[in-house]
Amino acid sequence: MFVYPIISNPSVPYVILHERRSVSKNKQYDGGLEIIRRMILYIQEHYKERINLNQLCREGGVSRTACTKLFLKYVNVTPIDYVRHYRIAKSIELLQSTDKTITEIAYETGFSGTSFYAKTFRKITGITPRQLRKNMIIRELKETDIPACADILCSVYNNELWMCRWTKEVAESYLRDFFGHSKFVGYVAEEDFVIIAGLFAHEKIWWNNSEVFVEEMFVTPKRQGCRIGTALLKEVEKYILEKQLAGITLSTNKYAPAPKFYEKNGFVSCEHVMFMAKEL
Repeated sequence: MFVYPIISNPSVPYVILHERRSVSKNKQYDGGLEIIRRMILYIQEHYKERINLNQLCREGGVSRTACTKLFLKYVNVTPIDYVRHYRIAKSIELLQSTDKTITEIAYETGFSGTSFYAKTFRKITGITPRQLRKNMIIRELKETDIPACADILCSVYNNELWMCRWTKEVAESYLRDFFGHSKFVGYVAEEDFVIIAGLFAHEKIWWNNSEVFVEEMFVTPKRQGCRIGTALLKEVEKYILEKQLAGITLSTNKYAPAPKFYEKNGFVSCEHVMFMAKEL
């Protein structure tokens, strides 16, 4: 089970040297790692304060270019992105363990204001600080989740926009067919133990590298527009990065709002692909 928010990109080890974890005793570490250790420890000691690239360069005794190269080499993000990731990680601790307001937490973890904090939080985790406090979780989809997902599917598609007429029985059969795939990938979002969204996908083998094809993703109508779909996609992205797959593919109705949602999440239209059908 994955409790959101987490740092969505597993290639960003924001916990490296976390809380003064010492690496200097290991003689195998090279000089570059010793330099970045000093800079990261500086961030961990001063994250509540204003931090800029020049301060980190002075701490590491390197140029701005060298500083950026070291961060990209060892933690796969820029120095300033690392600062933001670390601040978000510390804010998560406060959100989960204190009753402080979101505004108080924003300033306590070094952000200049609530708006920028919330924007950064959503960019990194896929959800808002408020959603975290509502106990929303993203977890792997189980077979017993299918009836609840079928209910959501019916509520999303049985309208004039999509012009569908799903029954609960057919919807369950439809989703079980996806679940039975040998390389099934699926997640649900829950709030207070109630499923509010689902994603059904599978690994698709290709000649140079496999990908994940999303068959269905839906969010209960009352919770649409709350970045829950983004949180589900980020979980798929994490799965892809962990397995070193190529990416995500899907198809959707170009006349519905869905394409704009996917574009906001980094998807592009593949002009070389044509969806074809033959009615008999």
